[in-house]
Amino acid sequence: MEIIRRHDEFTDEEIEEFQDEIDLFYEHWINMFGMFGQEGITNYIHMMGAGHFAYFLHRYRNLYRFCQQGWEAINFKIKSIFMHNTQHGGHGAVKRSMLLQIIWFLQHDMMWRSGYGDQFFQT
Repeated sequence: MEIIRRHDEFTDEEIEEFQDEIDLFYEHWINMFGMFGQEGITNYIHMMGAGHFAYFLHRYRNLYRFCQQGWEAINFKIKSIFMHNTQHGGHGAVKRSMLLQIIWFLQHDMMWRSGYGDQFFQT
């Protein structure tokens, strides 16, 4: 994983070496979890063993730009907003939108982060 987190671009030789390391790891993983069938094969293990990482490295030369941490952070924020600041559609509401509260909080957050929050949201 240290190799794949590099910020600079990979050469073809480095990609081939990386895939060779993945192949060795995958072989050991399959031997270790072989008796359990597909239970040991997660999405990331499949992507490594099938050569998807190497394909994308050849195509884009670096996977760091596709890091999912930002998406995970926003998913956590949306889940927190939904769980703590909405009524989950309850209390007998016929046309209550849970999405409006989430949109309001995300817009509010975006305005504060961009520096415009003090102009629009003064109390």
